[in-house]
Formats: sequence, C-alpha cells, structure tokens
Amino acid sequence: MNSADRPSRGTAPHDDRLEPTKSPVVAHERAHLSTSFGEIGRSLTIVVIIAATLLWVFANTESISAADLHTYERKLHSFNETDIQINSNVLGIRFEFYKNYDAISQNINRLDALLRELRDAPRFLSAEDTKGIHLHLDTLDQLVAQKKGYIETFIRENSVLRNSIRYFPTAIKDLEKSTSLPHLHADLNFLNSSIMTYLVSDDEELLQSINKHIKSIRDKYTGLLPESARALDNVLDHGEIIIKARQTADSALHEVCLISTDTGIGKVLRAYAIAHENAIDLSRIYRVLLFASALLLALYLTMLFVQLGRTTQALRKSNNSLEQRIDELHRTQGNLKLYATLFNSAAEGMLITDAHARALAANPAFTSITGYSVEEVLARTPSMLSSEQYGKSFYNDMWKTLGQCGKWQGEIWNRRKNGEIYPEWLSITAVSDAENKVTHYIAVFSDITERKKSEAHIQHLSLYDPLTNLPNRLLMQERLNEALTQSRRIDSHTAVLFVNLDRFRNINDTLGNELGDALLQQVALRSQSLLRDTDTVSRLGSDEFVFILPDIDQPQDAASIARKLLTSISRSYQLGGHDITITASIGIALSETDGDTAAELLRNADAAMSRAKEDGRNNFRFYSADMNITTLGDLLLENQLRNAIQHNELELFYQPKIDARTGIMQGAEALLRWRHPEQGMILPNRF
Repeated sequence: MNSADRPSRGTAPHDDRLEPTKSPVVAHERAHLSTSFGEIGRSLTIVVIIAATLLWVFANTESISAADLHTYERKLHSFNETDIQINSNVLGIRFEFYKNYDAISQNINRLDALLRELRDAPRFLSAEDTKGIHLHLDTLDQLVAQKKGYIETFIRENSVLRNSIRYFPTAIKDLEKSTSLPHLHADLNFLNSSIMTYLVSDDEELLQSINKHIKSIRDKYTGLLPESARALDNVLDHGEIIIKARQTADSALHEVCLISTDTGIGKVLRAYAIAHENAIDLSRIYRVLLFASALLLALYLTMLFVQLGRTTQALRKSNNSLEQRIDELHRTQGNLKLYATLFNSAAEGMLITDAHARALAANPAFTSITGYSVEEVLARTPSMLSSEQYGKSFYNDMWKTLGQCGKWQGEIWNRRKNGEIYPEWLSITAVSDAENKVTHYIAVFSDITERKKSEAHIQHLSLYDPLTNLPNRLLMQERLNEALTQSRRIDSHTAVLFVNLDRFRNINDTLGNELGDALLQQVALRSQSLLRDTDTVSRLGSDEFVFILPDIDQPQDAASIARKLLTSISRSYQLGGHDITITASIGIALSETDGDTAAELLRNADAAMSRAKEDGRNNFRFYSADMNITTLGDLLLENQLRNAIQHNELELFYQPKIDARTGIMQGAEALLRWRHPEQGMILPNRF
C-alpha cells in the first residue's frame, strides 16, 4: 500500500469501551465484597507477620546445636594435632626418615583448610563473639604463615644439602681419575670424611677445621691444569655449599619447631566457650517470646475465623458469575494467543494499519523481508517501501479495487531499508466495522525474489548450453529463423557455419573429459571474440558449433570469418599443464542459394563440414549440391555394410609375399573384399 497516493476514505477506528452496569444491587454487592476482601487482606497480613515472627523466634531458639559445638571443638584439636604432625614430618625429613616432602605439603594444606573452616563459626554465635574468635584466628593465621616460610626455607636448603652430599664423593672420585697427585687425593678424602662427620654431629671445632682445610687445599694446589683446577674448585665449592645448607636447614628446622599454635588454639577455645554460653542465654529469651507469640496468634486466628465465616456466603453468590466471566476470558485469550502465534510465526510479512494507512503492527517476517524494525514502521505509511516504479494511476486503481471488492492482490516491486528493490506478492484486505466503515487494512506479502531467480535460471537453462553458456539448439533455431526473416526483408544473405573440432575424441580419451570440457569453453570464448553483435554462436553438443552470420552481402564475407575462426581455434591451449593444439573443419551454407529454411541450411552446412574433413581437415568448404549425393551414398553404403556380415558378403583373400632374391614365398598378406550384390567387388578404401 502507498498512503501518499491513497484517496481520502473512512474514519479512524473508534475505541469502543464497555460501560459499567448501573444496577444498585450489583453496586452494593461489589462494595460489600470490596470491603470484605479488604478486611480479609489486612487480617491475612497480620497473620503472616505473626507467623513470620514465630518462625524467626523458633529458628533462633533451635539454632544452638550440640553437634555444631562438638564439630567446631574437634576442628580446633585437629588443627593443633596437624601442627604437631608437621613438626614431626620436618624432623623426619631432616634425619632422612622420609625421602620426599609429600606429607609436609598435605599437612600444610590441611592446616590451611582447617583455618578456613574455623573462620566459619556456628551461626548461633553473636556477631561480637564471632569477631573475637576471628581476631584469635588472625593471630593463628600469622603463625602459620611464618611457619610455612621457615618450612619452605628448610625444604629448599635440605634439597640442596641432599644433592650436594650425593654429588660430593662422586666429584672427588672424578677428580682423582683425572689427576695423579697422591697428596691431593689424601687431602680430598680427609675433607670428605670430615664433612660427613660434621653432618651427623654439631662440633664447632670440627667446622672450623673443615674451613681451614678447604682454604689450605685452595692455597696448596694452585698450579693445576685449567680443567683439573676447575674440577678442584667445583669440589671445594660443593663442600662449602654442604656446610652452608646444613646450617641454614638446621636453623629453619629450629624455627619451625619453636613456632607452636597451642597458645592460639587455647585462646580460640576459651573465646568459643564464652560465645556458646552467651548464645544459650539468648536462646532462653527466644523461648519466652515464642510462647507469647503463639498465644497471641491463637487469639487472633479465632477472631479471623469468625470474620471469614461472614464473607463466605457473599463469595459463593459471586462465584458463579465470576466463573462464567473466566470461561469467556479463557476462550478469548486462547483465540488471541492463536492469532498472535500465527501473526508472529508466519513466513509472510504482515502489516496492520488504521483506516488512514498508518502502521499499527508488523510481524517479525516483515522486519526480516524489508529490513525495517517494528519501531521504525509504527505510525508511518507503507509509502516508505515504495520503489518509485509505479505511477499515481497504479495506486489509484489499487485503492479503487479495495473500495469496491474489499481486497487487492498482485505482484509489486518494493524497496528494502538498504535500498534494494525486490519483487513481492502482495494481498491487501480492508476490515470494516458494523457500520461498514473501514477501520483497518491488513497487508500480507511474501518475497518472491528466489522464485524469480529460479524462473530466470530455468529459462536460461532451457535456452543456453550449461558448459559454454552459448545458445543451445532451440535458441539457435529461433535466432536463425529470425535472421532468415530479416534477410528476406532487406534482401541480403544469412550464412550458417557448421564447425566441428578435429580429433576431439582423442583429447577426451587421453586427457580426460574435464580437460576436454575446458577446451570447449576456451574455443567458445575465442569464437565469441570474432563475431559482431548481431552474429550468434551456439553449441549443438559435443564438439559441434553453429555460427549464424546475418546480413552477409557476399560469400567472401563468410569465408573471411571462417579463416579467422580456423586461425583462432588452431592457436595452442594451456590445459592442465599441457600445451594442446587442435584444428577445426567448417562447412558454410548461404540462405537462398543453399536453402530457404533453417533445417535445410543446417543440413547443408553439416554436409559441407564433412567434405572439409574428407579434404584433410583444418579448412572450410562451401556447400555444393553433389555433397548431399555423396553423403547419401556413403550413408546407404554404411547401412548395407551392416547386413554384409550377416549375408557373408565379405571375403578374405591371401596375397603371397615372395623373396625377390630367392623367389621363395615368405608368407601371405590377408586382404578383405566386399562382394556387393549390385556394385560388384568393393575395395577396403571404399568401405
């Protein structure tokens, strides 16, 4: 629809509303029911408040759980036990009772988990008591963090100590193998035994002796070869690393064992015990409140039941009428839901306007097809979709049909939001009220772009060759008939060139059909480039092409085109990495001299093409009358040859082969002859 071109008609839809009933009885009943419902609402609100209070008091009364108390205490004791177990694990690692640090890591993780769980204090504790417990837990957290730091130092230094202890004797042996200094060997072995002794003792004098011995070795053996000197420095460095790592690990071990959580756990236990007593005292107060609230609720419920009885009868009276109205509403809602589903899920675009063609609603399909959202369409007229391809008279006729018949439908071109013009099938229906005045218009349309494309594609396929996109036989015959009609009108000639590629089958057989198809496409492109706009080149099938050259004054013009075609086709082609050359044979037939109909010209051009092939290929021939006679004779002879085998007319002759020097027969050549019942003996070069 296009509101801009629509003549003025109808009025805007009237917004009819239901007027309330004026009956005094009904009004009194409604007022009484309204009062009753108000009182019931207030009463229920009070009941809900009291019930909620009771539930809150009851929940707080029962919130103190002995199980929660014991669980929390068990976690505290477990925390202390885990701390002691960590100390034991560290000592076991130091004295090599354990080979790895998994037990320490597991217990540290357990300690962290218990600390997090202890922060989740039982809910029955007050906020003040919970805060006090958390302060003590913060102290514990700091102690655990310090302990983990010392443990990390211990693990690091102890790992270095273990690795160096394992490597130290091996480094000494390697040095002994590479040097032949007995005194050096003795000094290193003494150093090794001294360090090993120091590891199992805590003798300060021995430590000083080891340091002096290391210094003595460094000073004594300064003239070693570079490689031996580096090996000696490596041994002495590892000895010093062992001593340093042992001291650092023992220091960290000492700090780990000094840090104890007993005092912190005790403070948490005492704070927790005080908080538990406070919660029990508060619970006693809640029990008193629970009893008082329950008594108050019982009294109020008694009053409420009396009041509810008074309104029961009034509710029963209005129940029947309400049920009837509800049934009607359900039916109406069901219909509205059905219509809404149809409107929203329809594949066709739908637009509803008022009597002045202003949009009131549009479905999702409308948005999908036009590109306009519902908000962009509301209160606007459908003229926003106009493609401006139709004049004012078109829309006047549309509205005239709508006024007379109440509906209009047809194909129309509209414009999308992005500016694209598209075809659609449009149906418009006018909606009238009881007074036969138009109140709304409903437009339903579908995008038929794809259908148009399909029709065009089918039409194209019916007239064009799918491989080369050249006109096929049907379209070629139509254009040939048109050219012949034009030639008769202006007294000129139309030339038909029948082109066949020479030995094209060999290309298909050797290189495959795909390359053969590619060759045909390139031949088609080259051929089109040589023709005028009025000329036509078509493909009949396989490797046969027909050229229609209208308005030819002299036969030499057709011969010139034929020469150009032969030259163009014979140029080499690059196909699949191959350099391919092919030739063509062309037959030419001219209108009036060689035939007056399309069928005659095609047949005669085909005969001329066959003569061109017989004369050596890669050339062209004009049609002459004797060509059909020869072709007919060849055709008859071919058909008779099929029966010659069945009638035993083929005979085999043997021609002896004689050695010219000796005169002796060396063999024989088998020759086939056809004894024709009418033409006599026919040689193989004929059949």
